[in-house]
Amino acid sequence: MTMVSPHDEAENLFVAELLRSEAPRIGMAAAKRLLADHPDIARRWGPVGGQALHAWSDALTARVNDLAAAVGANRPELFSLQLAWAKVAFHARGLAFDDLAKSLDAVAEACLQTLPPEDAPRIRAFMRKARASVENASAEAPTELSVATTHGKLAAEYLHAILEGEKRVACERVLAAARTMPVTEIYERVLTPAMRELGRMWHLGEVNVAEEHFATATTLSAMTQLAALSPASARNGKTVLAASVAGNNHEIGIRMVADYFEFAGFRVIYLGPNTPPEDLAVAAVDFRTDVVCLAATLPAHLMTVRDTIFQIRSACPRRLFVLAGGGAFAGCEGLAVEHGADSCANTPREAVRAAASFLGLPAPTL
Repeated sequence: MTMVSPHDEAENLFVAELLRSEAPRIGMAAAKRLLADHPDIARRWGPVGGQALHAWSDALTARVNDLAAAVGANRPELFSLQLAWAKVAFHARGLAFDDLAKSLDAVAEACLQTLPPEDAPRIRAFMRKARASVENASAEAPTELSVATTHGKLAAEYLHAILEGEKRVACERVLAAARTMPVTEIYERVLTPAMRELGRMWHLGEVNVAEEHFATATTLSAMTQLAALSPASARNGKTVLAASVAGNNHEIGIRMVADYFEFAGFRVIYLGPNTPPEDLAVAAVDFRTDVVCLAATLPAHLMTVRDTIFQIRSACPRRLFVLAGGGAFAGCEGLAVEHGADSCANTPREAVRAAASFLGLPAPTL
């Protein structure tokens, strides 16, 4: 964790907010510069005034938002991680890494033309670290699935059925497995690896948005059926509020967290994806919540996490235990605490154990 002075923290947040508010304009300016300065890229991607410009503008706007999140958190590694995934995507599509490098240069120039001159060193430092990091990153995306294991074989069969459009077959496979293995084991060692593999395939362009949505809907349906089969502990008198923060439409991870708390005997108020901060704060008060679990998938969600936790704590007179988790915090120790949470949980099991420890409850058996 990098320590910064209050003045530097305030300056980081100011620059991050400026980048976010100007991201579409910066992204378009960077795209125009990239295609004008590199006619070879323009030829390979199509006419400058057409699809190529809009495609690059959208991509570089997202890149600016990633940079804003990293600057706001004072974590260059957040930007590096996003660029590492971009490198994988470029490689999978047969695109030159040099195109990605040139696009970073265009983003840097567009940012520097927008920000006050005194903030230029900060942006240059972030871009320099990210560039060096991504040059050394692997262009391959490893898979978590191995059909050599019982769980891996089942996960692969489950995902294959989904990609064949066979929702019933997919659900039947995991429901049959629930006769011989705990539901939590299926969640952790079958559904989670299968969905991570799906995410890898989506990033590589091997599945489209429709297929990803169908897989998500199927998995949520399977979880509903599996949860009904899992024995639940006696109620412990504590309440958990679980949701994905505003802007985060991913649901499976936080839904698993909610189910684990239900299995452990908590009353669970599950609000689902994309929940506004003010509504989360109201729910925390109305349901007399003891624990709040928030999910954030992308670095761009981090400021929303900070704002959401602030609103919840401001609205609630009692002490709450706030857990944050999700891809936005991956590989960044202490980041959740820096954004106002009490702790970060990497898995549903970790979340339940952390909450039980804070509340002085016996360690749950899951």
